[in-house]
Amino acid sequence: MIRESLPRNFILVLFCTVIVFLAVIVLYVQDQIKIQTEIIESERFITINQIASRTELRINNAISILEILSKNPHIVNPPSATLIDEKMHGIPEDIDVNRRNAMRETFDYYGGFQNMLFLLPNGDVYINEPFLFQKNMTASNFAFRDWYKEIIATKDVVVSDVVVSKSSNKPNVVIAVPVFSQDKLFQGILTGSLNLDLIEEKLDELKLYANERILIVDDTRTVVADSEHILKGQSVTLGVGAIEASFSDKRGTVIGTINGTKMFVAYNPIKIGQNTWAIISIESYDDTFSTINKTIEESLFLIALVIVIFSVSLFTVHRYFRIQFKLRKQAEDTNAEIVKIQNHLLKSEERYKNLYHLSPDAIVVFDKSGTIISYNESFARLFGYSLGELNGKSIFAIVSDNHLDLAHSYFDEIQKIGTIENKENWLKKKDGTIFPSLFSVSTMYDDRIEYICIIKDISEIHNMQKKLKDASNTIQEQLDKLKGVNKIKDEFSAMVTHELKTPLMPIMWHCNLLKKDMAGVLNSEQLESIESIEKNAKQLELLISDIMDARKLDLNKMKFNFESISLDEFFSNLDHAYKIALADKGISFKTRYPSGVTIHTDKTRLRQVFDNLIGNSIKFVSQDTGIIEIVAERKDNELIISIKDNGQGIPLEKQKELFQKFYQVDTSERRKSSGTGLGLAISKGIMEGLGGSIRLESDGKTGTTIHLSLPLRNF
Repeated sequence: MIRESLPRNFILVLFCTVIVFLAVIVLYVQDQIKIQTEIIESERFITINQIASRTELRINNAISILEILSKNPHIVNPPSATLIDEKMHGIPEDIDVNRRNAMRETFDYYGGFQNMLFLLPNGDVYINEPFLFQKNMTASNFAFRDWYKEIIATKDVVVSDVVVSKSSNKPNVVIAVPVFSQDKLFQGILTGSLNLDLIEEKLDELKLYANERILIVDDTRTVVADSEHILKGQSVTLGVGAIEASFSDKRGTVIGTINGTKMFVAYNPIKIGQNTWAIISIESYDDTFSTINKTIEESLFLIALVIVIFSVSLFTVHRYFRIQFKLRKQAEDTNAEIVKIQNHLLKSEERYKNLYHLSPDAIVVFDKSGTIISYNESFARLFGYSLGELNGKSIFAIVSDNHLDLAHSYFDEIQKIGTIENKENWLKKKDGTIFPSLFSVSTMYDDRIEYICIIKDISEIHNMQKKLKDASNTIQEQLDKLKGVNKIKDEFSAMVTHELKTPLMPIMWHCNLLKKDMAGVLNSEQLESIESIEKNAKQLELLISDIMDARKLDLNKMKFNFESISLDEFFSNLDHAYKIALADKGISFKTRYPSGVTIHTDKTRLRQVFDNLIGNSIKFVSQDTGIIEIVAERKDNELIISIKDNGQGIPLEKQKELFQKFYQVDTSERRKSSGTGLGLAISKGIMEGLGGSIRLESDGKTGTTIHLSLPLRNF
């Protein structure tokens, strides 16, 4: 029995469903906010860490250059205070030329110093390079400077606070290095005024967001660099505790108000010599958390939408039950109406005729011989005839002369099955114009068999199809051109790789000749330079070979020469190549494998995989305590080989991308190990080409294990 109102159980179930759905939405939104907040903080720390690394690297490079120069024989020679000309604020340009030339060469080589000074122990200027700075100086003694007092007290490297140069009116820091004679006597002070403009220029390149502002502040709160180029050289106080926290070697984020605006601030310390600087990232809170705010707005909208849908659904279902109640009563009345309708159908023939003539579609009736019996006004307008003008004529009179055969085939089909639907043909108007049409025909049974045909003019559709076909042809032509361009790109890549490799042979050949004294005896420094050239040439050759292998794998063109090889011989060669060499570095190299096993594989490519993986382990294990162990064992129909080391391990979050081309675990400029990121990608491609696989296992803390598998079905 149909009820007029909703059952209580139904309302309760519907209400609980909505509550559960709303709870799921809230939990999901909270999780998304947490994830997005972590992403925002992570991105900020990555940016400021990169800037901190580059800043430290630049200043530490300047310190290293000055320390090397302080040990130059021309610099450590005792200076003579009697040579100082007070009018020139130092010695003349043509006196003590060797010392000045050494400073000038360093100045030109590094390119980051505004000027360089050599001071006597009492603070008097002995040399100022370039000499133009010396002539324009207003002070001849720097004993009043804090950095001078500190280096005199410590006899160690000092990095000054940011100061504004009187000669250039630009902020810089002074790096001061003590100079000692070969007898360890204090001879003077070598300084370089480091230009901070380059540090500031790099800030715009490294920041991730358009509205983000990055400041580097020294330990006196003076701005070293400003990404907006406004505050450099000025003292700054943010009032949110970020600078103070950085000076205490802390990093983190804080939300506070700066100049009346709510800001998101990330901070990180920078170690500069004996000082601690701060790097600060500042962005409007609304800009920083715009995605989170949008997520909250969308969730509120979704909650409101669910509530509205629930309310509408409840109202609709309630009305449904009431309507069903009414419909049951109306059903009996409807049955009575059906009887009346059946009576009315007897009178529908006249109404049909009216519908026939008023229809917007062209309709024609013809008999089984194809003679036209009648047609409506829409047909007359479409073909340009008057009503009755075609009566008694053949239906084929409206068909294009070139398409009569198709029309006859359709007519035969009608004779057989009595109906056809959505057929196309070209028809002809009274004035001779032809046009494409879509028509359907069905049979009418009265006192004789007649056919009724409904015709639609599809000229617009036909024109659109033609345009689509032309567009498709154009797209195909462009695709063919792109394929040609891709072929040219592959040929160019092969040519460039070959051209890069061609000059390496004469470079290494000449290095070998020079090392054999074929062009004269080399001193130790020259020999060291030649060995450095040869080493880097070999590294470039390996890089080019890796690029070529990676390209072959991409194109599926790497060839494999399978042969039967002894596992004993293969591992014996590995032991011979690595065990003694690594023992000299304090690295233990161990192998364990089943004896008497013969495998069918490409020996050269398999050895290439082992060299790549062992080379990676060597880079990351410690000297004197490093262990590299290779274990091979048979398991079912596979040979499982594990290459294990006790290195620093690989972080879990970086393992997924490890076998992609050019991927590096450590991408910072100060990473300890070099490489292209191709080795593991090539190794994976070779193992798959050999019918095997490769996978990595590491907890990110206590070493790494690479597992190789090769099928034994072909052994």
